Amino acid sequence: MKTLLAALLLSAVVGADAAVPVTALTFTPHGRQIVYNTATGLVIRDLDDQASPKPLLELDWPKITDAVFDPSGRWLAVAGGVPGEQGGVLLLDWQLRRVIAKWEEAGDLITAITWTHAGGKLAAACHDQSVRVFAAGAGKLDQPVTLSGHTRPVFAVAFSPDDKLLISTGADRTLKVWNTETNTLERTLAHHTDVVHALAFRPQSAAHYCASGGADQTVRVWQPAIGRMVRIVRHHDGAVFTLAWHPQGDRLFSASQEGIVRILDADSDSVLHSWQASTDWIYRLALSPDGNHLVTGDWQGTVKVWNLAELPAVKR
Repeated sequence: MKTLLAALLLSAVVGADAAVPVTALTFTPHGRQIVYNTATGLVIRDLDDQASPKPLLELDWPKITDAVFDPSGRWLAVAGGVPGEQGGVLLLDWQLRRVIAKWEEAGDLITAITWTHAGGKLAAACHDQSVRVFAAGAGKLDQPVTLSGHTRPVFAVAFSPDDKLLISTGADRTLKVWNTETNTLERTLAHHTDVVHALAFRPQSAAHYCASGGADQTVRVWQPAIGRMVRIVRHHDGAVFTLAWHPQGDRLFSASQEGIVRILDADSDSVLHSWQASTDWIYRLALSPDGNHLVTGDWQGTVKVWNLAELPAVKR
């Protein structure tokens, strides 16, 4: 196991403030750099560089919760705010290192954000029990439409691959399925037995399968368009905080309170491989566009880059 881990781990960098958990983590569009949060904002570093990361954006928000590039690769949306007081979303032209639009009118923290696959629209999960949907991009961030229906804080949002559905989930243990054309609630899925932290739609799948992970130590796979739970994957001994599909869509990565990364088969409840990636909670996973590298971010502020190219569960 030690030999395998040594081969997998390319680099590890501990943030300047190790007490700040990594809650925003993503690859740049070309896949050669990663962006993540620190105590003072966002930083950027090369994939295999263990040197100190370079500042990308300084923010006076005490908490940054998410950062996501739009499909064009030009705009970086950032979420966060002041817990219990104010939540915000901003748009960054990341190549120019310039904030071009900002919205800070939520009464509580924005917890997660996601773009439509076509671009031009942005959804934000909020601790105030709402979901906000923005017209965004092209240097603008319009006033959002508010979707109400959750009874506790919302922690994750995801658009279906055809952008016709928006899924939201959180502390009320439910998945809400919204029609994106009418902004109306189509159905509620209530099989989880504890807080749900993560959502991820399977790429390259005509059935539009969506995975969810939660504090009930399960990953569940759904067909939200018809309200069907396809399967439940148990094999976890702690809360599941984050999920990421391989670009090929045939494997799903999960990470949890145990600090273990698991590779799940897309079409069964089998765990193809797992390893101890951290001694603390892992809050974020990100996969490179080519599927060869995985990045983990944990509670201690440590970011690790893993080389998956030769892993039997990944290599094809």
